[in-house]
Amino acid sequence: MKTEVRGTIEEAALAAAEAIIAHIHATPNALLCLAGGDTPLPVYRALIAAHKAGRVDLHSVRYVALDEWVGLGYEDMGSCKQMMFDNFYLPAEIPADHVTFFDGRAADINAEAIRVANSIDACGGISLTLLGIGMNGHIGFNEPNRKSEATVAVYDLDETTVNVGRKYFGGSTAPGKGITVTITALSRADTVIYIATGAHKHDICKRILSSEPTPAIPATMMKGHQNITLYADTSVQIAD
Repeated sequence: MKTEVRGTIEEAALAAAEAIIAHIHATPNALLCLAGGDTPLPVYRALIAAHKAGRVDLHSVRYVALDEWVGLGYEDMGSCKQMMFDNFYLPAEIPADHVTFFDGRAADINAEAIRVANSIDACGGISLTLLGIGMNGHIGFNEPNRKSEATVAVYDLDETTVNVGRKYFGGSTAPGKGITVTITALSRADTVIYIATGAHKHDICKRILSSEPTPAIPATMMKGHQNITLYADTSVQIAD
């Protein structure tokens, strides 16, 4: 795994954004799978600024959601859909038919998993994915010691994820299930970008970088990918 460390959070985000811009230029019909959460937000701001400046055409590619809390939709503050649409898709004016997102409120969540998996397959798979790293090493809702060979899976969420997730819901309890694109599908992407910023990500990033691939730390399962880069700021303290 390659690491790219920058002095500040904004600089790390800008470096990750530039990698995404380069990928879009090289692969204008790409399918991008982008993470929600707080950490990638500066990346999305940088991408939107580049789009408005004419440096990249964010409308030339397609997008698929990484994950969603089961039981939530756009109307629910803190849902992945609300966060991604309000902070990226709507400000960037991405055409609606260029985005496939989970309906966390679907009556049949397993059918919803199949629908999104079929959409990914119809685009020829994911070309690039931007992933944050959870405090327990999860990526998306791929939790410790969960595994599926499917493209999309529904998992019970780890206690750490539920507890950390309270910040998105005003301190209220977060849902206990999530639907997510699996590590199996993400590992097929041409380009994988991890981003981790803030001193609180030091311990988990050190564990990821020093560990052999293990389902106990989901992010390590991508370490063998041929084109994976971790972007971090200096407060994460992962530099040799």
